Amino acid sequence: MKGIIDSLWNQPFREVYHSTRKLMKTNGYALADILRMIHNQVTKIKMPAKALMLLLGPKNFLHNKMSNIEFNLSAGADDAVQLGALVGAFALAKSLCQENVLDVS
Repeated sequence: MKGIIDSLWNQPFREVYHSTRKLMKTNGYALADILRMIHNQVTKIKMPAKALMLLLGPKNFLHNKMSNIEFNLSAGADDAVQLGALVGAFALAKSLCQENVLDVS
């Protein structure tokens, strides 16, 4: 799962979307499985405290996004669309950190 999180932080949207989609098809994972696997890893990402507060603090940006995706999946939303939402959430989180001059690498 570390590989997926690294990809979410470091690869362009299109690349991470397609590589994760391929991983899901190859290994038979549903997006809900991927979300469960990366959920705990998100809190272990090494980054400055200020970035962690922005992403996981009182507003819980990433956790809220992942919760919304999981809810949508349970309501019957398409995996492909929700994968796009997950990749987009990480892209937005990375952008938020960069705007605040924070290193997420």
